[in-house]
Amino acid sequence: MENEESLPKVRKNWLAITSILFLIIPTAYAFFGISQDEFYKIGLAIGSSILFTLLYYFAYVKAGTRFLLLAMLLRGFRLISSSFALFLFFKDLMPYIDFDLSNPIVITYLLAALEVICSIIWIIASVQLRLANKAIQFKKESSDGYREALAAIDSSNNLDILNNHLKDLSQKWPKYSGVIEKYSQAKKKELSLDI
Repeated sequence: MENEESLPKVRKNWLAITSILFLIIPTAYAFFGISQDEFYKIGLAIGSSILFTLLYYFAYVKAGTRFLLLAMLLRGFRLISSSFALFLFFKDLMPYIDFDLSNPIVITYLLAALEVICSIIWIIASVQLRLANKAIQFKKESSDGYREALAAIDSSNNLDILNNHLKDLSQKWPKYSGVIEKYSQAKKKELSLDI
């Protein structure tokens, strides 16, 4: 089904937006932003590199979900604070500042706007990666059960049978009920068209 083929694409998209959000934007902040403090710039570059490495290892290499969920929550808080700062900038300061790209204040707020946009994209990509990682974990944990679950879904010839299979599978593997439901969506569409 489409979910199996889309796993590598979801993972690559997540890695690309994560690289932008946790490596490129912080580096740009460090070199072109308002702060003149060298210690802050070095700390920002090192801290974001460490965070990227942890995310890469736990969410991408190990296909984990817990650290990714924590990072999503923290990024959500950062998104709120960045959005609030941008709102204040555009409300109060923007009329008094010339839009000159050599001005560090303008560059900092442009980077903040880029960070807000990338954060939204990253959170969406992270939700997709979390589902993909759950599917990978499900597949690893029970390869026989995984094949059994897919066969049960694929062999369903009406919605009632499919719903019964989904109920049984969700009770058998409650941790993966979201993955099972997502996999079965295409089959549900197919069966609803047959009615």
